[in-house]
Amino acid sequence: MLQQKFKVNKFKLQKSFKKSIGLTPLEYLTTIRIENSKKLFYTDVPLVEIALESGFYDQSHFTHSFKKYVGVTPGNYKKNSKILQDL
Repeated sequence: MLQQKFKVNKFKLQKSFKKSIGLTPLEYLTTIRIENSKKLFYTDVPLVEIALESGFYDQSHFTHSFKKYVGVTPGNYKKNSKILQDL
């Protein structure tokens, strides 16, 4: 864990991280995972595999997080990104 590596209190680390980055470590990691998943939408990989390859526990957790951060479901995002790719 980060707090062990940097020998600092967990809560102090989270507070410092959020102050520097603007997100908690978990929010930052989720954002990275979602951005990585977006790259896989241009392939024929099923959503469940995209979820797992992006580091989410399951498709439900992926869908909930994706909608929270992006504003649409992964299915709608994939469908619309496919339309844009075809143009």
